[in-house]
Amino acid sequence: MRTQLWPVGCAILLAACAPSRPLPPLPNLDLASSPPAVRQVMEAAFTAARAKPDDAATVGRLGMVLHAHNQLAAAARAYQRATLLDPQQPDYPDYWGTTLAADGRYADALGPLRASLKLRASAAVRLRLADTLYSAGQVPEARREYDALAAADSTLAAAHFGRGRCLSGPEAAAAFEEAIRLFPRYGAAQFALAGVYRQLGRRPEAETLLSNYERDKLVVPPLDDPAAAAVQALDASATGLLRASQALERQGQFAQAAELQERALADDPKLAQAWVNLISLRARLGDPEKAEAAYRQARIPSTPRRSTVWVP
Repeated sequence: MRTQLWPVGCAILLAACAPSRPLPPLPNLDLASSPPAVRQVMEAAFTAARAKPDDAATVGRLGMVLHAHNQLAAAARAYQRATLLDPQQPDYPDYWGTTLAADGRYADALGPLRASLKLRASAAVRLRLADTLYSAGQVPEARREYDALAAADSTLAAAHFGRGRCLSGPEAAAAFEEAIRLFPRYGAAQFALAGVYRQLGRRPEAETLLSNYERDKLVVPPLDDPAAAAVQALDASATGLLRASQALERQGQFAQAAELQERALADDPKLAQAWVNLISLRARLGDPEKAEAAYRQARIPSTPRRSTVWVP
């Protein structure tokens, strides 16, 4: 009797351990236009994933590397596979949903983002869910998420900005005003509030807001988001090095920041903000000769584009 039951028991156990959905294949890489540093990082991640295609951490890292370099469709496939391999890891469905949303697949992104939140509460992920609901046209549902975020943390400027987008008239103005009060250089909130002010006939106030918008249009408030930071840290492109350098500069590590700026410029000599930053860093390091040399080499347009996403 035991001999007859043994195969049945094994079959049940194997069925329970198997993924409930077929695993998608590993993504293909598009390296045609990638600079050497980026190509090296992506090829290493892909080689590791091919060697261990059923290891969630290895496949998930491939997704992160692809995500960091804006290979969104390929990253989403890797994240989907990692999610199925390790359904209890909340980062993978978060990343999966994030890449789907970034690729314009808002409706498809909602399920993974909700799955991540069931595994771990996170204001950053809930904010991504709210933003995705809004982009998917599900405005009432988005407003509920923004309201809940603002109720849980009244200092979360992005939640008030999101609420404003779901409202109209004086209510929208009040929400945008609160977002700007919490983070005065919030470019998107400035632009949105200026639009509401115009609708309300408050044109002088709208013009005042727009006078700073060009300076602040890329500036967003900081957010405690370790998952997103982990992806950004893998960006080997010139802009990724620029972002990492700016983080070091904020920490007072000027020499290391200057080194990263130089690496960024080696990859992309036309990166105007990197020249501006390098000149400033060399001057702050007490090296006027290198600052002067950087100035002479610099390719800086009259109004360099801001690359900073937030300022302290």
